[in-house]
Amino acid sequence: MRSQTVIKAPVLSFDTADSANSSPVEWTHGKEMVVFTLSDSAVSGPLQKLDLNDETTSPAAIKDGAVVLLKLRAETTAAADVPASYMRSRAAMVIFPELPGDQEMFEQRSQRMPRMSRKMDGEPVPPVRVVVKPGAMAQLWAAPEGTIVKLQADVTPWETSHTWNVLAKIEGTMKKDQIILLSAHLDHLGAKNGKTYPGADDDASGTVAVMELARALAKGPKPRRTIVFALFGSEEAGLIGARAP
Repeated sequence: MRSQTVIKAPVLSFDTADSANSSPVEWTHGKEMVVFTLSDSAVSGPLQKLDLNDETTSPAAIKDGAVVLLKLRAETTAAADVPASYMRSRAAMVIFPELPGDQEMFEQRSQRMPRMSRKMDGEPVPPVRVVVKPGAMAQLWAAPEGTIVKLQADVTPWETSHTWNVLAKIEGTMKKDQIILLSAHLDHLGAKNGKTYPGADDDASGTVAVMELARALAKGPKPRRTIVFALFGSEEAGLIGARAP
């Protein structure tokens, strides 16, 4: 895995008018916006505005490398309700407004630097996710389509680390090409920023459950379908073990 660390609050910038009468705008992480995930130290692209209140809007409309600004439906009250298909799109960046259910989370994330996405060989880079205050949302929505939006962050040099998965299999008899997956993750957060996150339930208990199922099923008759037991690494770092090919 290759990773970097953000050492200074990222800044997003764009011009509000044409080049002859441009008025540059800058937003800073922790003030007008919060950057959730960052894939690179510099990300930019042309603005593409999508209104999810229009039922004809779909992720298929997203252009490669675009900075997508999402106007969300009125019933959307939390970031978890934003369709995941837009978060996994071909966009360079996805921006949406702060929602009523996420105000506390916005404040918490404002107090720390965003996390850089860890990169694995051959894995596509996910879009940068940015949440903005309602006033900032209106300001960017007023900008013309195609406006170049830039996000810049100061980061450390690349560091290389490793993760691992543990896999086992009981091959089935009659329907061995059909696979049942029993999984959990090996890692936990530990101590971070002075706070301890106990790993007994997240996820030592899940790991033990998978191991016990493997022990019990291995002693019995062979199943009709193949059973794969998977213990994934680096789940807390972004499901990295589970995403590995």
